[in-house]
Amino acid sequence: MTHFIHHIFLAFEFGLDKKLNSLKKNERTLNHLKKSNVELEKDVESVHQRDELRAKAKLMEKKLAWLKYDMKQAEYREAKEREKTASKEFEKAINLLNKLKEPIKKQKDEKDKLYIGKRLSTNHLIMLFYKNSHHSWIGHLVSQLKSRLN
Repeated sequence: MTHFIHHIFLAFEFGLDKKLNSLKKNERTLNHLKKSNVELEKDVESVHQRDELRAKAKLMEKKLAWLKYDMKQAEYREAKEREKTASKEFEKAINLLNKLKEPIKKQKDEKDKLYIGKRLSTNHLIMLFYKNSHHSWIGHLVSQLKSRLN
């Protein structure tokens, strides 16, 4: 019976060794898997960060488009305001020019009236002298007046 107990003890010890070896193997596998899991978690975190950065980049692209739009709109408003100001200044300049032209136009009109009156008087005199051109000195005067007027 001692053999039998010894045999059971050996079998038990052999089973324990097998289980211990299996346990050590499982422990190594577990440690290896834990290391792999840590690396995979880092990769997963990198993927999450990359996805977050892509989402932020898309959002920034949208914001950039709106920012450009707002800038162009502000430029448009400034240009519109400058155009209004320039238009007002132009109107003021035109009004001033018209006011300055009024006395000049009046003087020109008066000059034209005087010239027309003088021309009519001269033509009238020429006609009178022409009728009476039988006098030689009057004929000579009429020809001189005609040459000066032409």
